[in-house]
Amino acid sequence: MAREMGERTEMAFALNSLGILAGMHGDYAEEVEFFRESLSLYRALGDRRRVAVLLNNLAIAHRLMGAYDEAERLSRESLALSRTMGNRRGMARALQHLALVAHVQGAYPEAERYYRESLELFREIGDRWGIALTLGNLGDLAYRRGEYAAAETVLEESLTLRREMNDRWGTVLALNTLGGVARARGDLQKAERCFRSALHESLALRSETMVMEVFVEWAQLLMAQGNAQQAVEMLALVAHHPATEEWTRDMAEHLLEEVSAALPPDVAADARRRGRARSPEQAVAALTP
Repeated sequence: MAREMGERTEMAFALNSLGILAGMHGDYAEEVEFFRESLSLYRALGDRRRVAVLLNNLAIAHRLMGAYDEAERLSRESLALSRTMGNRRGMARALQHLALVAHVQGAYPEAERYYRESLELFREIGDRWGIALTLGNLGDLAYRRGEYAAAETVLEESLTLRREMNDRWGTVLALNTLGGVARARGDLQKAERCFRSALHESLALRSETMVMEVFVEWAQLLMAQGNAQQAVEMLALVAHHPATEEWTRDMAEHLLEEVSAALPPDVAADARRRGRARSPEQAVAALTP
């Protein structure tokens, strides 16, 4: 019996790891399947802490696919379970994800409330990774609200923590948003430096999902620099790439309509076709000075 339980625990752990890897490569449907199998095994084993983790992992996968109602439901279930166990880290992570679900849907006051609850818990338990994550998300929230000075302050704090922990994924996110803030404030040179650094790290991590996020922000820099056709090409690539998160895709499609309207219809259509036919590597090459 003990051997069987050990084998099932190992299998549940492996399935969760495979789900994380699938998500890193943008295969969200496969990610969900791995997480569901892992969750089923942890439920059968009676491992409530791991059940709470898998519920939140599933919530994240559903958010990335744009299934926001299901994402919220799963995170609330994870939060409730973590509360019954008094697991503050689990509570903080579930609150973090509830904030993200609100964030991507434009419910900014609700998102901020959840972020601050999460941040308080992360600070109480001394979780530097969680603190850096939450500061970065609060910075992005301020950026979306047009509160650029506040955004820059918390993003710089997040970036410092990320670098101290050698968190390359988090470093990309902080740099990308800092680039967006710099672009919005008119500092186009700083914006490009941030984007180049974020893109370099994304490529080193082999994450096409993160490359797409950088491309969306960089496309707005191209627009500010007067390179509308190149911006259309880049946004068309992002909008049609399978590794693009749903929220990123929505932003790309919105910006694509905006910048295309400023071009002659035939020019915009040609630029869209070029973008859809491009690979991420070709798009990166086009950005090389």
